[in-house]
Amino acid sequence: MGILDAQLQYIIFSIILPAAMIFIIIRWYFDLKFVKIRTWVEAKWLIVTHKRLKNEKKLLFGHLNRMGFGDKLSRRQKSIPLHILEIGVGAGRNFDFYPERAIVTCLDPNSYQESYIKQSIKDAKKRLKFNKFVKGFAEDMKGIEDNTFDIVICTLSLCTVRNPDAALQEVRRVLKPGGKFLFLEHVASPKRTLTRWIQDRIQKVWGYVTGGCHLNCETCTYLDRADFSEVSYQHFNLEFGLVRSWIYGIATK
Repeated sequence: MGILDAQLQYIIFSIILPAAMIFIIIRWYFDLKFVKIRTWVEAKWLIVTHKRLKNEKKLLFGHLNRMGFGDKLSRRQKSIPLHILEIGVGAGRNFDFYPERAIVTCLDPNSYQESYIKQSIKDAKKRLKFNKFVKGFAEDMKGIEDNTFDIVICTLSLCTVRNPDAALQEVRRVLKPGGKFLFLEHVASPKRTLTRWIQDRIQKVWGYVTGGCHLNCETCTYLDRADFSEVSYQHFNLEFGLVRSWIYGIATK
């Protein structure tokens, strides 16, 4: 038994443990590289998406640059900058639509986005003030106080949220009374269609490759049952392969 124990210890400490450590290091390294690569790919893909959604974004973000909401937020003096939180900010492609002197806070679980965000702020020709980048998830915005923002913005990000109900409750929490939640998202195709059938079947693989995106997310259902005082959205179609149904709109706290 002594010889057997010695051989077993040799196998464990000389072969199994070093192999396990090497596996963990390789897994960590390639996961890290994968995140960096995916961040770069997402940034490039969002440039194309941004161009194709330009008209819808103009309609949505036009509310930030004109008076007419019919509440105290819309009647604020132009000399007072808007405090804006963008969730899932990505590379900051929405900054072009923000009103001048807006104070911008960015929330994203991927810290590698911060360099893209800062570059986008510079490209905005100093029209905007960058407050801070918060690494975190929409479902639990730790470190952000209640009633902080005039506007919360989320485009092409609700599809990746693990708990949309919790995320929308957090949006309501951080908005000031009467504040606005602006959103533009792709949504699940109608049921009993071929596209929806495919979306449901490939969701697991799609979600892994795209960082958690849900092709079949019923975003309208989550918005309708959130406790906003008013929710308004428009449906439109735009084909991006299996992504075909979209919405944009505004919810009021």
